[in-house]
Amino acid sequence: TMPKWSHWTQESVAYGHEVAVTPVQMARAFCAFARSGEMAGTLPTVRLLAAKPGSAESDAIVRALPTDVATLTRETLRHVAVKVEQNMAADAERPEAGWRYQMFGKSGTAEIPLGKAPEGKKRPRRSTGYFDNQYNSSFVAGAPLETPRLLVVVVIDDPGPALVEARQHYGSRVAGPVARRVLERSLTYLGVVPDVLPEPTDEAEQAIAAR
Repeated sequence: TMPKWSHWTQESVAYGHEVAVTPVQMARAFCAFARSGEMAGTLPTVRLLAAKPGSAESDAIVRALPTDVATLTRETLRHVAVKVEQNMAADAERPEAGWRYQMFGKSGTAEIPLGKAPEGKKRPRRSTGYFDNQYNSSFVAGAPLETPRLLVVVVIDDPGPALVEARQHYGSRVAGPVARRVLERSLTYLGVVPDVLPEPTDEAEQAIAAR
């Protein structure tokens, strides 16, 4: 909270330290990009009298971002998702061109804090406050790009020493592919119209050329 901020906090927050959120909080905040700047889960205030025209109480929707900012941010986050898809293709998981929906998202790789020492105990001297080589690797994503229908948050708790040693423990590497598959299969199940046209086959190209 703000009263507990130190003079180091502003610098720490800038690169992701001293901030903790739950997956639900992360999903709700990220929904502002998917909902063209509007916060998810905002409901009108229950009242007995009509609000005065133009008053803040008359607004049922809480806007976090201007629409154009949310749209531009989605387009930027699309490049992050493309990198995930390229990594998956390089790992022979699935051809990059096989996806039916454009995903946008952001990865996160956070050190796991030690927390408070048990009562009567103290942390070891020179402790960094974090477990060595243990991380929460996450990815939050939405799709389709132009008209988002779903949003997912994937958190992998401690991917393991082998992936850390190979430097493959990052959110884009371990959580991104999970988010990609969940969105693809869920949108297909819901019957959402794909926003990625399939690449033409050789037969289709020959048929077009013959017309």
